[in-house]
Amino acid sequence: MELQAAILLVVSFALLLMFSVPVSYSIVASAFITITAFLTDIPKNVSTMALPEAESSITMPATTAFSASTTGE
Repeated sequence: MELQAAILLVVSFALLLMFSVPVSYSIVASAFITITAFLTDIPKNVSTMALPEAESSITMPATTAFSASTTGE
């Protein structure tokens, strides 16, 4: 299933680029197409249960610290 999702993602991205869609819109559209095609069977409460866990992750403070250190603030 992961291979099929990856193939769909790459093919949809390439097709959108061939039709002269800007890269940023192609990324968003191909991700939306892949998510819609493969992740519709996930219950809504699973995604909302992961939000508090993501807030306590080290990634968010580390990202903030990195961006603050690179901007000189």
